[in-house]
Order: sequence, then C-alpha cells, then structure tokens
Amino acid sequence: GVYVFKNTSYLKEYLQKIRPRGKKNEKYLTEIISLYYKQGKKIQSVRVNDPQEAAGINTRQDLIYVNDVLFKRNINHHINRGVTILSPHNTFIELDVNIGKDTIIYPFVYIERGVKIGKNCSIGPGARIREGSVLEDEVSVGNFAEIVRSRIGKGTKIRHFSYIGDTTIGKNVNIGAGTVTANYDGCRKSKTVIGDNAFIGSNSTLIAPVVIGRNAIVGAGAVVTRGKNVPPQAVVVGVPAKLLRRRENG
Repeated sequence: GVYVFKNTSYLKEYLQKIRPRGKKNEKYLTEIISLYYKQGKKIQSVRVNDPQEAAGINTRQDLIYVNDVLFKRNINHHINRGVTILSPHNTFIELDVNIGKDTIIYPFVYIERGVKIGKNCSIGPGARIREGSVLEDEVSVGNFAEIVRSRIGKGTKIRHFSYIGDTTIGKNVNIGAGTVTANYDGCRKSKTVIGDNAFIGSNSTLIAPVVIGRNAIVGAGAVVTRGKNVPPQAVVVGVPAKLLRRRENG
C-alpha cells in the first residue's frame, strides 16, 4: 500500500520504536499504523478509483505488471493524439516521446525516451529509434533500421537493415538498405553529415567523420573512408569510394 504522513516529526519518533524482525532483521513500516492507533493519532483511509494506482512492487512479476500498465497508457496517449499504432500490444514507446499526427507505427517498434517524430512519418516494422533522435515530417524508416543521436530531415527515406548513428541527414535523402554510418572507431564516436537530396546506395558504409554533399550519389556497396568528404553533385563508387563523375542536374 501507500502511506502519506502529514507530520513527519511523529513519523521519525515512531520509526525508532519499530523493532526489527524476521530472517532479514528488517523493520516493517506497516507496524507504524498500530503505533499511531495506540497513541490516538488520526488515521484515515483513501479510496482510489483505479486500483492500479496503488499497486505495490515487491517482486519482478509486480514490476513487469506495472511497467506493462504504464506502456499501455502511453500507447493510448499517442493513439488519442492521432498516431496510428497498428499493433499496440507489440509496440514499445517510452515516456517523454513526441510523435506527430498521422504518423504510422508498425509492429515491434521500440522508441526510447526523448525521441521526437514529426507528422506523416512511417516507422517499422521492427525499427528502433534511440535517444537523442529527431525525425522531421514525412520521414520513412524501414524494417529493422536503428537510429541513435541523429537528426533526419523532412521526406528522407531510411530503408531496412540500416544503422544511422550520430548523423545529421538533410531533406529528401534516400538511404539504401543495409547502409551503415560507422560512427565508432574503438575509442570515440564521430559524426556524419549527409546533405539534401543525396542518394546513398544499398550496403554502403560511411566511416565517420565524413560529409556527403548535397545531391551527391554514393554507389551501392561503396565505402566512403574517414575524412574523405564527397562534394556536392559528385557520384562516387567502389572500395574505397572514388569519384566516378559529377551530376549535371540536382
């Protein structure tokens, strides 16, 4: 249960009177009620409309139950604000997440605390959006993609099996399936920047720190190595990625 004490000075006094007992030699707060009663102190019960509000947590099963209740409430909060969640029982959204109206969340998506997602986005199935990430309006995140500490511009598409970490992506960018921003060199995290309207081919690896310019194309399977920035309008291919040509138009 839950106890509320108006006068803490009495509480401190009576706590000293509780004798430890049991195998663990513990003091049980429940004994404070009988002490208050014997001293003629006022005791009052309060009825709660929802029994879940007073649920105690004493075991791992209790913790799982309460956690499930909070997740369900949070899911309903987003649904009531205009977010389409196709499988509420298989979607996990932590607290303090902001999701815009008419965004669709597919099954088995996990969104961590503090993430911001704009309007008309599509997430999943199976995607994970981690802390520090901001997705602007009309962003599409495909199957089993992971995004962490990144900002994704309006209209950008991140296809399935991609990892985007410590990255700033502009507007209307295409991230092909299996693309990885290699942000960790074993010692520190580095950043990747991808300009507006860039096209990153499937199975590309971008080794941070690196900048991909506006309207640039990275060919499928290319590896853009650390610090080898790709200029705007450039088309690069190969391992390591080298300039093939420049685009005539954006």
